[in-house]
Amino acid sequence: MKKVLKIAAWNIVILIVLLLIVEVVLRLAGGQTINREEMAKGNWKQKYKRFCGKILKRELKIFQNFYTDSEGIFKAVPQDKFRAKKSLGELIINSDGFRGNEFEFIETPRTRVLLLGDSFTWGARARPINNSFAGLLQAAGYHIYNSGIIGTGPMQYARIAQKYIPLLKPDIVAVCLYQGNDIGAYPHPMEPNGNLYYSTEIGMFRGYDEKGNFFKNGLEVIEYLKKRKCGQCGSAWDYFLYKTAVGKAVHTILNANKPDFRDNYRNKKWVTDALTKIQKVCIENGSRFLLFIIPVAKRSERRWNSLERNSHLFKDFQYHCPGNFEDADYCDPPNDHFNNRGHKKFADFMIEVIRESVGTTL
Repeated sequence: MKKVLKIAAWNIVILIVLLLIVEVVLRLAGGQTINREEMAKGNWKQKYKRFCGKILKRELKIFQNFYTDSEGIFKAVPQDKFRAKKSLGELIINSDGFRGNEFEFIETPRTRVLLLGDSFTWGARARPINNSFAGLLQAAGYHIYNSGIIGTGPMQYARIAQKYIPLLKPDIVAVCLYQGNDIGAYPHPMEPNGNLYYSTEIGMFRGYDEKGNFFKNGLEVIEYLKKRKCGQCGSAWDYFLYKTAVGKAVHTILNANKPDFRDNYRNKKWVTDALTKIQKVCIENGSRFLLFIIPVAKRSERRWNSLERNSHLFKDFQYHCPGNFEDADYCDPPNDHFNNRGHKKFADFMIEVIRESVGTTL
């Protein structure tokens, strides 16, 4: 028995030495660990460093403010369950899980406008939230159906359009496409009951991993981020996978056969496809299709989100993008949403375009 244990011990020692040699070779060749690779990403410094500094010291609160329904649409929870900051002022969640007026057809002399968009359209960073461009459009005399939801993209816009335009029969469907990430390399995966994001006290965290696999709940997201982003490993196996170059190689091999949902979308054609679906359902229901581009702050414009470099996506659509926006119209980094001044400028721009399209508001 002692001989067997001695042989086993020597084998373990030899294995460790070999792994150390391979680790050194990989590091010298430029190999990185998963943690170091994540830390090198720009958004880590802006978002996950803050996350790590807090989550490693105390438990992070998770709020059930948003969820994905059985049709794959990401929306807000009912009014009585939504946890809102007092600074937002009056925040109304309708029975369909969207902010503002009920999603029901009404006869009105006002121009009815369905807004499709993400957190900008929801009203992020407007204080109070009725100072958002959606709220200002409502105050200007339009009847607004606001389907903007934090963290969504063109595929959700198309899904909402197909469901609600035939019911609401809006006069105008205004797609508010954010230049910053709505023309990214790939869309969010959309599955029934697969939560896109989990809301926490320090921001929204993605509800799926790099392969598009959804987490079961918010706690599972936090544990995943602790290991991948923060380097807090609760076991020797996790330490090996996330904090060694050899572990990264093993992780890559173990996941090599798992399909990556992003591979089907690299050409960005999914953006054009989503807009085409929205335009089609508008034509079928007598609604005017208007495409607005929400400009990204100058400090955050990159090659991949440049409107000029992505103009081919919109060659079949007439789009409207204001050209007078400055960094002063946005919140301070890392948050690039409109401040109240930006919301006001975008509302004024939209009103001008809408008036040119259909006339006065009332």
